[in-house]
Amino acid sequence: MGRGAELVYNLITLFALVGVVAVLVVMGATLAGPPPPIDIAGLPTAGILPTATATIPTMTFTPSRTPLPPTFTLTPTETFTFTPSPTPTASITPTPTITDTPAPTLTPSITPSPSISPTMTPTITPTGPTPTYTPSDIPYPFTLRDSVNLTANFANTAGCNWQGIGGVVLDINGNPYTKQLIVRGIYNNGVTPDITVPTGSSSAYGGPSGFEIKFANRLEATVSYVRLETINGTQVSPLIEVTFSADCSANVGIVNFIQTR
Repeated sequence: MGRGAELVYNLITLFALVGVVAVLVVMGATLAGPPPPIDIAGLPTAGILPTATATIPTMTFTPSRTPLPPTFTLTPTETFTFTPSPTPTASITPTPTITDTPAPTLTPSITPSPSISPTMTPTITPTGPTPTYTPSDIPYPFTLRDSVNLTANFANTAGCNWQGIGGVVLDINGNPYTKQLIVRGIYNNGVTPDITVPTGSSSAYGGPSGFEIKFANRLEATVSYVRLETINGTQVSPLIEVTFSADCSANVGIVNFIQTR
């Protein structure tokens, strides 16, 4: 319904209400005033008139309904709040304990004992010339004292332009051996001729029974040997090996012999 129709109905209702009120006011004023004069001669015997009771109608006011503008209901937009997923905690699954079940013990079969075979002792063939051994000289009355010591040349002025051996022969008590012996040097695996010198030929290596053999006037990497002999050529010591490496700090082989019996 439009607002104009509602206004018309409201005016009609107001006019009706004003008219009803006016009627009630007039009726009230009439009833409240003095009554009009009565002609007694023409009236019948007076009787008791009933008392007039004014009945005022009750007016029920029904207001017209004025619609209000529609109320807008705000529907809130749903806001999603991101809740992080809980970080799963890794649970450790215990490893089942493996029970070691021992396997049945096998009874070893009887292994036949091998027959004893004779061990062949190889014959040692020395490099270089084969020395002559005398059965009565085994063991030799002289042997190497301590071990071969390689050092720089100190006994002469040739320095690195020299390569050889030197040493001393001691008796059973550790003193210089007074009897003369021969020292034989076998150089370069016997490729060159042997060199022999008597004991006592050089005192620079430890006393009156010292000796020195010069193999070369230069540094060479080679293997050489040395041994003691009597003046008659009988070998009285084992063959001692001396290995050179063409090193100036190791161009002299120190070989000391000592008497054993």
